Amino acid sequence: MSRRSNNAGAMKRPYVFKDNTDGGEPARPCRFSCRADGGNLLFEFRVSDGDIYCPYGGDNEDLWRGDAVGVLSPDGRQNDYYEFEAAPNGARFFSVTHLKKDDPRINPRVEPPFFSVYTERTGDGYRIRMTIPAARLEGFDMGKARFNALCLDYGSDGRLISCQSLNPTFCETVHVPKRFLGLSKKLASVSPEPLDLL
Repeated sequence: MSRRSNNAGAMKRPYVFKDNTDGGEPARPCRFSCRADGGNLLFEFRVSDGDIYCPYGGDNEDLWRGDAVGVLSPDGRQNDYYEFEAAPNGARFFSVTHLKKDDPRINPRVEPPFFSVYTERTGDGYRIRMTIPAARLEGFDMGKARFNALCLDYGSDGRLISCQSLNPTFCETVHVPKRFLGLSKKLASVSPEPLDLL
């Protein structure tokens, strides 16, 4: 049976993330979908995770040291991009990062998060919907915007099990702007399956 969204057209299956370092199939996959809705960008994650690990509960804490999902998107300037992260407990992280040529260090400028998240525990893990107001993204142009999305999966012992991404970078980090994908193309090809979160 074909499911349909609020937009016309048949539903497409959500994208399943790949392991970021080798492009393989993760043991505990994350399904991802995205769409534009009015002035917002909606990113939805469904994560299979039997042992959710969230050691941090406040905004702009080190969420990447536990289970988290995220979106990396340029802010309109070359080598600068936004990082949006959310944890299953609802904590958020936001920063602006500038990558200098020939300098692999990542030095984010952490700022108050302006996006919203809705989280829900499921029978096999959790779901997160991230809502980002496009008007708050400096230099944002839907036709030119590029992004990548990620999912960090930790065991209950705090050990990293996998780093998954929409477009694998084949290295230890997702912070590789040249591996970002065209957002408008993904919005057209990766339709969200309704999550019934709201």
